[in-house]
Amino acid sequence: MVVLKYEKKSEQGFLLLESLVTLGMIASISLLIYPMIARWMLIRKEAKDEIELNRIFYEASMEWNTTQSLDENYKGYVIQSNKNKLSIKKENQKVEVYLYDYEFEE
Repeated sequence: MVVLKYEKKSEQGFLLLESLVTLGMIASISLLIYPMIARWMLIRKEAKDEIELNRIFYEASMEWNTTQSLDENYKGYVIQSNKNKLSIKKENQKVEVYLYDYEFEE
């Protein structure tokens, strides 16, 4: 009877190769995902700033008194209003509304 037996000499080279392949895969996945996550964070921040600007604009428009001029700072936002214009500005973002004519019904 013949018994075939496989004898392992050394697994050191195989383990090193496996570790290098795994490290390469992890590094390549990280390099592909990191810019995408950074872009998502930037888009999130821009959307958050835009929503905050619109919220402040909405609140200011509800309290807008067209008979008085206003120049006010609120949390870094510059709110300006006069008889026919309401403007909210922060850094490079700006929202403005001009009223050319209005009429009240009784």
